[in-house]
Amino acid sequence: MFPNPAEYLRSIKEKFGVKVCVWINSYISQGSSLFQEGLERGYFIKRTDGDAWQWDLWQPVLAIVDFTNPAACKWYGDKLRALLDLGVDCFKTDFGERTPMLTSNALTVLILTRCTTSNYNKLVFNLLQERFGEHEAVLFARSATAGGQRFPVHWGGDCESTWEAMSETLRGNLSLTLSGLGFASHDIGGFEGHLLVKSVHMRWCPYGAFSSHTRLHGSSSYRVPWNYDTENDASASKALAKFIDTKHRPSPYMYAAVG
Repeated sequence: MFPNPAEYLRSIKEKFGVKVCVWINSYISQGSSLFQEGLERGYFIKRTDGDAWQWDLWQPVLAIVDFTNPAACKWYGDKLRALLDLGVDCFKTDFGERTPMLTSNALTVLILTRCTTSNYNKLVFNLLQERFGEHEAVLFARSATAGGQRFPVHWGGDCESTWEAMSETLRGNLSLTLSGLGFASHDIGGFEGHLLVKSVHMRWCPYGAFSSHTRLHGSSSYRVPWNYDTENDASASKALAKFIDTKHRPSPYMYAAVG
């Protein structure tokens, strides 16, 4: 798909003046070239009999990197460093919230779940900080636990494309920021379900624009405002452009205030 990723990333950044965030997760598929390497070295969460724990939720036969294992963390981190060398600037740390229940002790399960979430995001955040310097690291994280505010940014996961889901996302982000996580995002237009009606998308745009971080996203479709426009009606695109411009205008004052 990308015969020369380094050149591809370089050309995108040069042409559009952007930074590049790529999607990663805490799983290794059995179909991946990395699976056997991780398996032989004991880098995956194990069953009580010592075999790698795997499941088929989301994708078939996935193993989960054991982020309580320092050697596994170094191995995983080295794979990410190779992507940074290609020109990647940050990572979307998807998943991280699901830990298998390998024990009947509920407290142990709770601790393991929090360790997976925290260690996963901490590892990636620190790796970016190591590469780019203090105050220059950023994630787009899905999971969080106590202390997660140290590894921003977080977004609300896979919401539906409905009025109700937009309202739920709003309440969720308010709860998140009131809990001490200063940055919150969500999928403008919703991620799951059928394409929403134009009015929902247009209402979601200002909400997304005035969230700390703004993202258009969708699961099985390309959910961008111009897909709701027609030859004679560009109101969806104009709505997003208006609010993005409004968001950007005070940026110099904000940067000056914190600088």
